[in-house]
Amino acid sequence: MYSNPSTVYAPIEDSPVTFTCDFPNVFKGMEEYESMADFIERVVRPDDEYNRRCEDLVNRLKKFLENNTGLGVKRVFVGGSVGKMTSLSHYSDVDLIVFIDDYPTMVEFQKNLDSVLQKLEQHVLHDLNWAQEVEHTRTTHHAVQFKTKLKGYTDAVLRKVDLLPALDRLDQVPMDHVYNEMKALSAKERRYYSVCFTEEQTEFVKSMPHEVRDLIRFVKYWKETNDLPVRSYFLELLVIYIWSERRQRFETFCVCSMFKRVVYALRNIAQMEITWPDIYTSTDYSPLPPKPVLLDPMNPYNNVAPSGDDLEEIVDKSIDLLIRLEDLMSKDTFEFHKDACCVLS
Repeated sequence: MYSNPSTVYAPIEDSPVTFTCDFPNVFKGMEEYESMADFIERVVRPDDEYNRRCEDLVNRLKKFLENNTGLGVKRVFVGGSVGKMTSLSHYSDVDLIVFIDDYPTMVEFQKNLDSVLQKLEQHVLHDLNWAQEVEHTRTTHHAVQFKTKLKGYTDAVLRKVDLLPALDRLDQVPMDHVYNEMKALSAKERRYYSVCFTEEQTEFVKSMPHEVRDLIRFVKYWKETNDLPVRSYFLELLVIYIWSERRQRFETFCVCSMFKRVVYALRNIAQMEITWPDIYTSTDYSPLPPKPVLLDPMNPYNNVAPSGDDLEEIVDKSIDLLIRLEDLMSKDTFEFHKDACCVLS
């Protein structure tokens, strides 16, 4: 259909789209004549029972971390896809931010972080006896990672959990003060601040309308089923940015149309430069890095866009999907199901 895939053109409409469509054999698990909205409901979005189990696990983990760690735990915050309400059925991950009260400054916290991580790791390995199974994945310079599930559940799903100790810096000083504090630091030193912004990042995504979070889920489902080498947070922010740009011009929201725009943006990722001028002026803190750029709306020093060899794979997989979608929509047998996924934003 296209003589040169590297120059494929996928048109993006400039008017509201008021239809949805089924894409059999394009998305894993989608049935013939199943609308995207129905597919999200059936496969992508977790059901109530799955959410209840995740909530049960999270509540028990929070209590577990608040006691007997040998650390002064101030509070535990739930992040990740579970906290943001963008989790997938059987693909959920939980980030538990363990705010530590033992150190008055970031310098002291940084010096003692290895010891803090060792205490958390030992607590998980030796004291998590109420779980049916615990599989320690690894301990990085910033997190203890493991998989677990509760006793009494018959499913075989292990939930991924990251424990990230942090200093509650944003509770000590205003955010702009933290930005200026980070200004004089090296990139390596700034990474110790990153987890401090998790609560703000989580609430930012969680505050989006449910249809936007469903689109995020669908994009993440495509990522998971196609091994797309991008971070989930990058995709969440990309969806939010595209939605926020479109809602200023149109009143309707269509998952199909929005999804296509997201994939088209990934096709052109090498030219991406996304900032959040309504939240902060990025150049007040740091020059923009080379493209692609998608800055974290809560941390002006954090470019969440992928880079390096991953870009070629992202472009190739985006082109492949766009070609298959365009090819499918050109066939005489293709059907549109009017108003099946469009809602007022």
